[in-house]
Amino acid sequence: MANQLYALTLYKPLDYAETVQRGIGLLFAYSAGLGVPFLLSALALGAFLRFFKRFRPFIPIVERAAGVILIVVGVLVFSGYYVTLNSWAAALTPEWIQRRL
Repeated sequence: MANQLYALTLYKPLDYAETVQRGIGLLFAYSAGLGVPFLLSALALGAFLRFFKRFRPFIPIVERAAGVILIVVGVLVFSGYYVTLNSWAAALTPEWIQRRL
């Protein structure tokens, strides 16, 4: 029963479509949005595995660096200096980027 209700909430916008063609278009867009990322992932898997084979020796270094960064950010948040660092970085951001944000 719960799965059926969930399925109905996914397709609820189809009820508001003016025509059947519009509903079909919405359903196609929903299906493409769900399926295309998986297809692209499948196409890129071979290239990623080749890259990962070359990258594998550096994984321990990357893990340690990420751990250090995580600890530093945690200390900054706990001490309240993260907000200061954020405002400093915002002051360095060029005007044209700030306008786009």
